[in-house]
Amino acid sequence: MIKSMTGFGGGSAAASSPFVVEIKTVNHKSLDFRVRLPREISALETRVQDAIRKRLARGAVDITVKLHGETAVLSRPHVHMALARETWSQLQQLHAALGLTTPLQLNDLLRIEGVVTLEDAVENPDAVWELLEPALRQALDELIAMRSREGEHLRAELLSRLAAFEKDVEKLKPLLPAQLTRARERLAARMAELAGDRIDENRIAQEVAVWADRMDVAEELARLQGHLTQFRGLLDSDEPVGRKLEFLCQELHREVNTLGAKSQSAEISALVIALKAEVERLREQSANME
Repeated sequence: MIKSMTGFGGGSAAASSPFVVEIKTVNHKSLDFRVRLPREISALETRVQDAIRKRLARGAVDITVKLHGETAVLSRPHVHMALARETWSQLQQLHAALGLTTPLQLNDLLRIEGVVTLEDAVENPDAVWELLEPALRQALDELIAMRSREGEHLRAELLSRLAAFEKDVEKLKPLLPAQLTRARERLAARMAELAGDRIDENRIAQEVAVWADRMDVAEELARLQGHLTQFRGLLDSDEPVGRKLEFLCQELHREVNTLGAKSQSAEISALVIALKAEVERLREQSANME
């Protein structure tokens, strides 16, 4: 089942776990991460990214892990006693030098940066990962389910666009022989104007053959059909196909451009414009696929 790159998922582990995980993804040409973890478990960022790489292939991934409940205390304060004593002495000297009468308070000392710091209370990362991983897995499951649902909508839209594209190609095919006939008539009229009664039918046939070769689009039509068949096959794939679909859109655009360059008919030119518009719609939707 093909998937969109857009989605959201949330997860929380058992009641005894302190973690809540939220994952949001949007379009991106590759797999890109922005991970926000509580400082106390920042060492688990690589594990979080590895777990996501196993489930996602493409998209900008925004992961937020939050702590909640009483078990959210994963750090402990540490008082730097030597620094505290020296700082308190300096504060007392400053207090006396300034002639202040308000007594010093403990809060005056605790506000000094570095006197009290928070240190990680997590001594066993594996044990913490066992609490975090179920919440992360739950969030990923929900995210992927949403991306799959959106992928089905995109698949239906792409199939609709492919059908519209093929319909315009079928309209174009009957116009091609008439284009060659009109080219022959114009060439014959021009040669008659220049040569008068001395028209060389063999020369006209040679020139028409050259024109026919230049205007022949059989190869372009065959390649278009091949690309469309491959496009449909990818839409039935269980693998990430977004990049391949975008590449096929580039190839479709290339063939349509060649059709336009060989066009000698206003009707064909109009259909080529319609085909280009459909290719652009296909490209826009393909850019949303994982």
